[in-house]
Amino acid sequence: MRFPTPVLHPGDQQALRNVNVCAQAGTRGFFPINHQMPCFQLAEIATAARSPFSKARIGINVPEEHPLTAIPQLPQIDGFWADARCLHRGVAR
Repeated sequence: MRFPTPVLHPGDQQALRNVNVCAQAGTRGFFPINHQMPCFQLAEIATAARSPFSKARIGINVPEEHPLTAIPQLPQIDGFWADARCLHRGVAR
């Protein structure tokens, strides 16, 4: 693996602590994931992380929401990961 990109499972204050751990470890970026968290809160985490880590590649993982619902809520990000069940087998809902 050339450049590992951690997936962060944020909780209340845990998200930015995890971002700091990633930065200190020298990762080039991270993907917060929205388990049990609305997409807009995940967007707030990405925005808060962008300021102190402007060179980080920040993506967002939204397995719980349809991409067409999630994408309009997102700030400028570098990556998007969706594995919503509605996308399997070409079924769009």
